[in-house]
Amino acid sequence: MINWIGVVTAAKFCQSQLDETDRRLTELVRDGDGTLEEHPLDLPDVDE
Repeated sequence: MINWIGVVTAAKFCQSQLDETDRRLTELVRDGDGTLEEHPLDLPDVDE
């Protein structure tokens, strides 16, 4: 028998960890004068 409460709890925990990770991802982008600047990584939304 599957413990659905445990599955939902684990899923919520994993989602919160992913949400925090997404906020920390950055990329280096060249500015107009050639210097590098750090910007948040722009990830497309993917709906399954």
